[in-house]
Amino acid sequence: MMTTQDNQKFVELIKSHEPTAGDIEFVEHGYDNIVAVVDRQKVFRFPRTEVDKYRLWFEAELLQKMAGKIPKTPRVIRLNQRPFYAVYSYLPGNHLSEEEIGGLSAKDQAEIGNQLADFIASFNKLISPSEVLSLRSSSGLAAQPGEETWPIYLKRVLGDSSFPSNPKIEQLAKDYYQKWLNLKDDLPIITVHDDLHAGNLLFSDGQISGIFDFGNASAGTATQEMRNILRLGDDVLRASISRYQDLTGQTVDPEKARFWMIVNDLASICLRLLDGKTDAPGFARAQKNLKKWGVISDVAG
Repeated sequence: MMTTQDNQKFVELIKSHEPTAGDIEFVEHGYDNIVAVVDRQKVFRFPRTEVDKYRLWFEAELLQKMAGKIPKTPRVIRLNQRPFYAVYSYLPGNHLSEEEIGGLSAKDQAEIGNQLADFIASFNKLISPSEVLSLRSSSGLAAQPGEETWPIYLKRVLGDSSFPSNPKIEQLAKDYYQKWLNLKDDLPIITVHDDLHAGNLLFSDGQISGIFDFGNASAGTATQEMRNILRLGDDVLRASISRYQDLTGQTVDPEKARFWMIVNDLASICLRLLDGKTDAPGFARAQKNLKKWGVISDVAG
C-alpha cells in the first residue's frame, strides 16, 4: 500500500514528468489515492492499493467522457501506466465542513442545493446508467473485492452478518436491512455519483466550485444520490429536491433519503466491525452520524 511516507518518491515521479514543478502540496485526507497538487495547476493521484488502481482507471475513463460537458469537474490531463497514476486539472476552492455549510446564509445554502440538483440531472443526461455500469465492468472495477452492488453489499454486511459481542448492532442491522428491502422507491434508475458528501466538494464564496471523486459512480435512484446531500443540511436538501423536481418532474421523498443515509452509515459501521477496522475515520464518522439521528447511543469497537 502506498502511503504519504513515500512522499519523496512521489515528488521524484512528479518532477520526472514536470521538471519545472515548483510548489508540490500533498493532500493528507485522500482515502483511495495519495493526492498532490502541483503549482495549483495540476493534481496528481497515486492509487494506494491494487483495487484503487481499478477505481482510478474507471474514474479517469468516466471523466474523459464528461470532458468539457459538465462544469466544475476535473479534466484528465494524463494517465501514466508504469507506475500507474493520473493527472487531473486543478479545481480552485476550499473544503467546507458540514457545520460550516450550515453556517452559511439561507440563500447560499439554497443555491448549493440548486447546484447539486443541476449536477445530478446533467450527469444523468450525459452518461446513461447502462453506460456507467459498462465502464465499471470494462475497467475491471466491478470484479474487485468490495465493489458489489448495493443489494449484495447490504445483504452481506447487514442481512447475513452476525456480531456476537454486539447484539444491539446485530439486531439493528437485521431490522434496517429488512426495512430497506421493503422500501418503495418508485423513482427511475439514473446515473449517480453516489458519494456527494462535503469532502468531495469544493467551495468559493459560499458556492460550489468543484465536484470530484467519481470512483463510486454507478446506477441508482435520485433518492439514493441525495442521501449525502442531507448531510449538508435540511435547507440544502429541500432546495435540491425542489430544483430536481423542476428539472425532471420527479420528486424525492426526504424521509426516504434520510433512511438511505442511516442504512449507509449503519452498513459502514458493520463493515468495519467485520474487518476489525474500528480505528478507521469512517467508523467514527458513521457512529457520530447515527448518534445525531438517534439510531444508536454507542458502538463498542
